[in-house]
Amino acid sequence: MFNQSYKEIIICILFLFGIISYFLLDHISIHAIGLFLIITSGFYFVDRITSAHFKKEHYVYVSFISLSFLFFYYMQLYFLYVDKVLHLLGGIMLCSVVYHFIGTMHISRRKKYLVTFSLSIAVILGYEFYEYFSDVIFNTRMQGVYRIVENELVIVIGSVIDTASDIVIGLTGVIVYLVVKVRR
Repeated sequence: MFNQSYKEIIICILFLFGIISYFLLDHISIHAIGLFLIITSGFYFVDRITSAHFKKEHYVYVSFISLSFLFFYYMQLYFLYVDKVLHLLGGIMLCSVVYHFIGTMHISRRKKYLVTFSLSIAVILGYEFYEYFSDVIFNTRMQGVYRIVENELVIVIGSVIDTASDIVIGLTGVIVYLVVKVRR
């Protein structure tokens, strides 16, 4: 019974945790909670609608990624390069989820790697575009790395360098996953 319902339990716990965190913590924006809910519910519905049959580890990966959206602001203030670590781990986890999803297709192994690589890069680039448009439209500070210095928000790494390094580091995570997968 638990094996069949662990997905629903994980999703319910994530939703409750996210919503409670939104009301208890003052730096979680409606924007962050919205993205959290979209990623969490979107992943669950893709799993339910398709024949992907994601594994427990994929739910853990998506949980990690979606929770990082909620707490990113807090983490970045205390750990300067947490953004880079999240992009590396995110690239690896994203690639794992995409590879599993592509694995349901009846295509050659080489094409699975190529499609996985392409979709993972498309998601990474799409997310960077999302950060840019979020900053422009909603005046968020998703691009760049910030610190609070003498009660003022100061940019430590500019948006162009941050975006470029995020893409390269995410790409590195994708490549690491695929190289390890090929060697197995």
